[in-house]
Amino acid sequence: MSCFTLSTDSICGPAFAGVGISTRFGFTSEPQFNAFIANEASAPAIASYFSCPAAGTALLAGVQYQLSISCASAAYNSAMQYGCASAPGGSGSVGLCAGACEAAVQSFQEALGGCAGAKVSQAVALFAKDCSQFAGLGGTCWNGTPQDVANCGKCGVL
Repeated sequence: MSCFTLSTDSICGPAFAGVGISTRFGFTSEPQFNAFIANEASAPAIASYFSCPAAGTALLAGVQYQLSISCASAAYNSAMQYGCASAPGGSGSVGLCAGACEAAVQSFQEALGGCAGAKVSQAVALFAKDCSQFAGLGGTCWNGTPQDVANCGKCGVL
Protein backbone atom coordinates (compact mmCIF):
# COMPACT_ATOMS: atom_id res chain seq x y z
CA MET A 1 0.00 0.00 0.00
CA SER A 2 1.33 3.40 -0.98
CA CYS A 3 -0.59 6.49 0.03
CA PHE A 4 0.16 10.16 0.48
CA THR A 5 -1.65 12.40 2.95
CA LEU A 6 -3.62 15.50 2.05
CA SER A 7 -2.78 18.76 3.83
CA THR A 8 -5.09 21.57 4.90
CA ASP A 9 -4.19 23.32 1.63
CA SER A 10 -5.38 20.54 -0.70
CA ILE A 11 -8.08 21.26 -3.27
CA CYS A 12 -10.49 19.32 -1.04
CA GLY A 13 -10.05 21.81 1.80
CA PRO A 14 -8.98 21.60 5.43
CA ALA A 15 -11.63 19.01 6.36
CA PHE A 16 -9.62 16.46 4.36
CA ALA A 17 -6.31 17.13 6.13
CA GLY A 18 -4.88 13.75 7.06
CA VAL A 19 -6.85 11.75 4.49
CA GLY A 20 -4.72 9.28 2.56
CA ILE A 21 -4.93 9.04 -1.23
CA SER A 22 -3.65 5.94 -3.00
CA THR A 23 -0.84 6.33 -5.50
CA ARG A 24 -2.51 3.56 -7.52
CA PHE A 25 -4.78 6.23 -9.02
CA GLY A 26 -1.80 7.61 -10.95
CA PHE A 27 -0.59 10.53 -8.84
CA THR A 28 2.11 10.43 -6.20
CA SER A 29 1.78 13.82 -4.54
CA GLU A 30 -0.78 16.36 -3.42
CA PRO A 31 0.08 18.83 -6.22
CA GLN A 32 -0.54 16.10 -8.83
CA PHE A 33 -3.79 15.13 -7.11
CA ASN A 34 -4.94 18.78 -6.92
CA ALA A 35 -4.25 19.31 -10.63
CA PHE A 36 -6.09 16.11 -11.58
CA ILE A 37 -9.16 16.86 -9.45
CA ALA A 38 -9.29 20.49 -10.65
CA ASN A 39 -9.18 19.29 -14.26
CA GLU A 40 -11.74 16.54 -13.61
CA ALA A 41 -14.13 19.15 -12.22
CA SER A 42 -13.56 21.67 -15.03
CA ALA A 43 -16.26 22.38 -17.60
CA PRO A 44 -13.91 21.98 -20.61
CA ALA A 45 -12.65 18.58 -19.41
CA ILE A 46 -16.17 17.34 -18.70
CA ALA A 47 -17.45 18.61 -22.05
CA SER A 48 -14.57 16.99 -23.92
CA TYR A 49 -14.77 13.63 -22.14
CA PHE A 50 -18.53 13.32 -22.60
CA SER A 51 -18.57 14.70 -26.18
CA CYS A 52 -20.88 17.56 -25.28
CA PRO A 53 -21.99 20.04 -27.93
CA ALA A 54 -21.06 23.68 -27.34
CA ALA A 55 -24.51 24.40 -25.90
CA GLY A 56 -24.06 21.56 -23.39
CA THR A 57 -20.83 23.13 -22.15
CA ALA A 58 -22.74 26.19 -20.91
CA LEU A 59 -25.04 23.94 -18.87
CA LEU A 60 -22.07 22.60 -16.95
CA ALA A 61 -21.94 25.81 -14.93
CA GLY A 62 -24.99 24.45 -13.10
CA VAL A 63 -23.37 21.17 -12.04
CA GLN A 64 -23.28 21.11 -8.26
CA TYR A 65 -20.69 19.60 -5.93
CA GLN A 66 -18.54 18.16 -8.73
CA LEU A 67 -15.34 19.05 -6.89
CA SER A 68 -16.73 17.65 -3.63
CA ILE A 69 -17.88 14.34 -5.07
CA SER A 70 -14.51 13.91 -6.81
CA CYS A 71 -12.66 14.44 -3.51
CA ALA A 72 -15.02 12.18 -1.56
CA SER A 73 -14.83 9.42 -4.16
CA ALA A 74 -11.01 9.51 -4.28
CA ALA A 75 -10.80 9.36 -0.48
CA TYR A 76 -13.45 6.66 -0.12
CA ASN A 77 -11.92 4.42 -2.79
CA SER A 78 -8.40 4.97 -1.40
CA ALA A 79 -9.60 3.84 2.04
CA MET A 80 -11.81 0.94 0.98
CA GLN A 81 -9.67 -0.51 -1.82
CA TYR A 82 -6.16 0.32 -0.64
CA GLY A 83 -6.36 0.87 3.13
CA CYS A 84 -5.33 4.53 3.15
CA ALA A 85 -6.27 6.75 6.13
CA SER A 86 -9.94 7.61 5.83
CA ALA A 87 -10.96 10.03 8.58
CA PRO A 88 -10.72 13.66 7.49
CA GLY A 89 -9.02 15.69 10.19
CA GLY A 90 -9.25 12.67 12.47
CA SER A 91 -13.03 12.90 12.79
CA GLY A 92 -16.06 12.23 10.68
CA SER A 93 -16.40 10.34 7.47
CA VAL A 94 -15.06 10.74 3.93
CA GLY A 95 -18.64 10.41 2.71
CA LEU A 96 -20.31 13.43 1.15
CA CYS A 97 -23.58 14.29 2.94
CA ALA A 98 -26.70 12.96 1.25
CA GLY A 99 -28.11 16.32 0.14
CA ALA A 100 -24.86 17.42 -1.51
CA CYS A 101 -24.31 13.99 -3.03
CA GLU A 102 -27.81 13.87 -4.49
CA ALA A 103 -27.40 17.42 -5.86
CA ALA A 104 -24.12 16.37 -7.49
CA VAL A 105 -25.70 13.37 -9.21
CA GLN A 106 -28.92 15.08 -10.27
CA SER A 107 -27.31 18.27 -11.59
CA PHE A 108 -24.60 16.26 -13.37
CA GLN A 109 -27.25 14.15 -15.11
CA GLU A 110 -29.34 17.20 -16.07
CA ALA A 111 -26.37 19.19 -17.38
CA LEU A 112 -25.08 16.31 -19.48
CA GLY A 113 -28.44 15.26 -20.88
CA GLY A 114 -27.47 16.32 -24.41
CA CYS A 115 -24.07 14.65 -24.39
CA ALA A 116 -22.95 11.18 -25.48
CA GLY A 117 -25.31 8.74 -23.75
CA ALA A 118 -23.35 5.66 -22.65
CA LYS A 119 -20.53 7.52 -20.90
CA VAL A 120 -23.00 9.83 -19.16
CA SER A 121 -25.11 6.91 -17.94
CA GLN A 122 -22.02 5.13 -16.60
CA ALA A 123 -20.77 8.25 -14.80
CA VAL A 124 -24.19 8.94 -13.26
CA ALA A 125 -24.40 5.32 -12.11
CA LEU A 126 -20.92 5.52 -10.53
CA PHE A 127 -21.76 8.76 -8.72
CA ALA A 128 -25.07 7.29 -7.50
CA LYS A 129 -23.22 4.19 -6.28
CA ASP A 130 -20.72 6.37 -4.40
CA CYS A 131 -23.59 8.28 -2.77
CA SER A 132 -25.24 5.06 -1.57
CA GLN A 133 -21.90 3.83 -0.22
CA PHE A 134 -21.31 7.14 1.58
CA ALA A 135 -24.74 6.85 3.22
CA GLY A 136 -23.79 3.44 4.61
CA LEU A 137 -20.66 4.71 6.36
CA GLY A 138 -22.46 6.16 9.36
CA GLY A 139 -20.94 8.85 11.53
CA THR A 140 -20.53 12.44 10.50
CA CYS A 141 -20.78 13.21 6.81
CA TRP A 142 -18.79 15.84 4.92
CA ASN A 143 -20.61 18.91 3.55
CA GLY A 144 -18.19 19.44 0.66
CA THR A 145 -15.25 21.58 -0.29
CA PRO A 146 -15.23 25.17 1.00
CA GLN A 147 -15.58 26.42 -2.60
CA ASP A 148 -18.66 24.28 -3.23
CA VAL A 149 -20.34 24.98 0.12
CA ALA A 150 -19.88 28.75 -0.18
CA ASN A 151 -21.53 28.82 -3.61
CA CYS A 152 -24.46 26.41 -3.32
CA GLY A 153 -22.28 23.72 -4.78
CA LYS A 154 -21.66 25.48 -8.06
CA CYS A 155 -18.05 26.55 -7.64
CA GLY A 156 -16.76 23.00 -8.19
CA VAL A 157 -17.03 23.29 -11.96
CA LEU A 158 -14.19 25.64 -12.70
